[in-house]
Amino acid sequence: MDTHIVSLPSSDRRSTAIQRCVNSNYNPIFHDALDLRGVCTHHLTHLFDCSKFRSDFGVDIGSGQVGCVLSHLQLYKKLSKLQHSFHLIVEDDFIPQKTSQYAYSVIQDAISIGADIVLLGYSKMNQRSLSIYDMVNPLLPLIHNEKLGYYIGPRYKNTSSGTVGYAVSKNFVTRMAAMTDLPWFVADEWNIYQSLGFKVVHVSPPVFLEDFMHMESTLENFRSSKNSFSERSRFTSFVDIIKLPV
Repeated sequence: MDTHIVSLPSSDRRSTAIQRCVNSNYNPIFHDALDLRGVCTHHLTHLFDCSKFRSDFGVDIGSGQVGCVLSHLQLYKKLSKLQHSFHLIVEDDFIPQKTSQYAYSVIQDAISIGADIVLLGYSKMNQRSLSIYDMVNPLLPLIHNEKLGYYIGPRYKNTSSGTVGYAVSKNFVTRMAAMTDLPWFVADEWNIYQSLGFKVVHVSPPVFLEDFMHMESTLENFRSSKNSFSERSRFTSFVDIIKLPV
């Protein structure tokens, strides 16, 4: 299965990502992310609506986050030129929990219920935090695949849970590629996508997790160094919101 990997051109994670893909029968296709860290956001107003972001969410966005969302939007434009009904997207610190055959089954089941976005994993979560997440933010199952043992459906609340692994429909990439307004939200603001009319579903258990224990996030490090998003609660993962240890 073609797996589109968003990764900085200089990333030393690519060899690990390739090996993980091979081990679980995914076909890696790398897409160079935009590295805007250190660029003043005043120079990015022609690419991102920083004022609307500030107005809607009450904080300033950092240039690294702008680079992240623009990287995903750039990828959507590329994918919109393809004829596939769905596209699998991961970031280069992903850990497959399931094979590509499993992921394909999940995606096909999601297509059958009209999903535009299938969240296949979450950032900054391990098995313990996932079990708590399932309790406090339950999945409302629309599909139960008894053979493979997974459930698909919306969650009680869409949280900003990262872009470690997700799949998007042809409808989604086509509409996002045609968007003329400047983006004003980060890549994993799934509630915004839902408000735009896209159907968002989740799968449990997840197909991917983030390797946050062994791969430091350069984006998170940059946030810390600049004290950006220190007051931002809407954009933290659900685990962060309820202060659970991971």
